[in-house]
Amino acid sequence: ASPDVALTWLVLSDLHGTPRRYDSPVDDTALLGALYADIHALATVGGAPSMLMVTGDVVHAPLDENYDRAATILSQIAEASGANPSQIYVVPGNHDVDRELLEDELDAVGIRAAIRANPHRFDRALAHYTEPLARPMGAFERFAASLAKPNGGTSWPAMPAPWWVHRMKVGGHSVRIVGWN
Repeated sequence: ASPDVALTWLVLSDLHGTPRRYDSPVDDTALLGALYADIHALATVGGAPSMLMVTGDVVHAPLDENYDRAATILSQIAEASGANPSQIYVVPGNHDVDRELLEDELDAVGIRAAIRANPHRFDRALAHYTEPLARPMGAFERFAASLAKPNGGTSWPAMPAPWWVHRMKVGGHSVRIVGWN
């Protein structure tokens, strides 16, 4: 980054970091190659970003093997941009949630009935169901734990809190980043 810029970031969304269907006309290798080249060109002009943020739909289906591929893609993005791989932050999107498991969990613990019975107490109803709601994000949580640890911690924030906060000092300024899972 230039000397007058204290904090820079690269935000990516909807990577869906899994191979496309076999009948797709999109060549994933060429598409990712073009992405890496564009990111490298931007970094050459503007400098390496202070952090990378991926805001949802890291993968198309929340399976561990898809997150392994996504981790490789993010590592290559970090390399192309010159960013520190320890400064990759992620928040899940709807494709990062195992929706079949979510439906099963919602029915099993009766959360739908609890919310429908008193929709004005939505927050209170959810407070009792954080563990069942976290299970459908298991693959995402395992993936996220391999990336940046908010606040320089040694582990990814454990549920039941569905968010993380990272505070950092940049150029004498305090910066706070909040990720909502």
